[in-house]
Amino acid sequence: TKRAQELITECSEKNKFYLLMNCRLIAKRMQNITREIGQALCCIPLASLDISSGIEAEITQLVNSMHAAEFRAAVVEEQILERIELGIQERNVDRSYANNLLVSIAEAIGISTEQAVLKKEFEEFKKEIENERLRKDHAEAMQMEQIIALLERADAASTREDKEKKYFTIRK
Repeated sequence: TKRAQELITECSEKNKFYLLMNCRLIAKRMQNITREIGQALCCIPLASLDISSGIEAEITQLVNSMHAAEFRAAVVEEQILERIELGIQERNVDRSYANNLLVSIAEAIGISTEQAVLKKEFEEFKKEIENERLRKDHAEAMQMEQIIALLERADAASTREDKEKKYFTIRK
């Protein structure tokens, strides 16, 4: 239950973009926690307790269900992650692909597709990645940096001023 509480706390504190990018890992952690709780229930000596056979059968059924439980990311989330992986592999993704991807992500995580909102969420995602780097999770940080590089191509993720700065930086 402590690991379940940690997962709940972690998910409530993380950015929505970050949660989407890690939905597979979160689902796997939920599955492991559920199975561990099922194993803990098996350790209760039901026969020595004074409970009815009906309740004992329900607990046994619950334990079996917990052991068989499988958690997966939603279909929409899987599709978005596949599109991100494809975009990273191809490396020559254009701006319209990044824009469409960013809009799909916004719709999947339930935020507005308005530029200011997208930019704010995207900046929070970048900060989340920087925190990962500070915690020394370099593999995850590198993967997330690739995702950031892909999504930064989207017009919706940057303002006109950002684009001008980037242009003049490249030009210099």
